[in-house]
Amino acid sequence: MLPTLTRWAQHAAPAAQRLQQLAKLRCDLLGTVYNPNSLRTGSKVLKARLRGPAMLRYYGDRFSSFRGLNNAIPGLELRDLVEETRLLDIETLRKRGKVKPKKGQGRRASMKKR
Repeated sequence: MLPTLTRWAQHAAPAAQRLQQLAKLRCDLLGTVYNPNSLRTGSKVLKARLRGPAMLRYYGDRFSSFRGLNNAIPGLELRDLVEETRLLDIETLRKRGKVKPKKGQGRRASMKKR
């Protein structure tokens, strides 16, 4: 053989099967997923850190009513004018006897049975 050809023969690339065995062994050692066909497995998404706790820390507690905000911050004493108006309207209707009856206490329940 020619000298340059023997040099190339000594440095020839390993077989594809041998490279796959090496990749499998590397995955076993490093604890990664062996995926020879490059399929979409979703492991990138599953390995990612959860975003929920960080978002909750950033945005803080959420309060859906004035009552929750008043309970969280003592001494604040905010007033919900819409709720106060609603309760006042219900009270005036109750005085006039126009409120919604309790379940089972309506007109049909008070009718005489035959």
